[in-house]
Amino acid sequence: MDRLEIGFTGLAAVLALIALRLPIGLVLALVSFAGIWACTNGTAAWGLVKAVPYQFIATWSFSAVPMFLLMGYIASHAGLTNGLFKAMRVMLARVPGGWPVPRWGPARCLRRRRDRRWRHRRRCHALPCRR
Repeated sequence: MDRLEIGFTGLAAVLALIALRLPIGLVLALVSFAGIWACTNGTAAWGLVKAVPYQFIATWSFSAVPMFLLMGYIASHAGLTNGLFKAMRVMLARVPGGWPVPRWGPARCLRRRRDRRWRHRRRCHALPCRR
């Protein structure tokens, strides 16, 4: 069997197994294993099954996001975030707008600075300059 035929057979198998409502991860794992087995041999397919999961998990770039989510989950259930939210609520209670202020406050300050510069330029160009 040619590799192109193996690929089309694998695609048809993926679609058929998904239509049978099998989990997508399981379907992709089984079909890819069968495709590697058909293209090379059983030893190479088992070697990839042993090596690829470790290589995927061992890279830091793929483990940073789950660790960050785990850290947030632990902090939330430990009650650390409740204290932070209460402290921010107390600090921002007198500020008009309350909670949204930290989000749009810096943008407002930057906009004011930009508008001041623009108004200054407009005023200088509109009026004759006296030197």
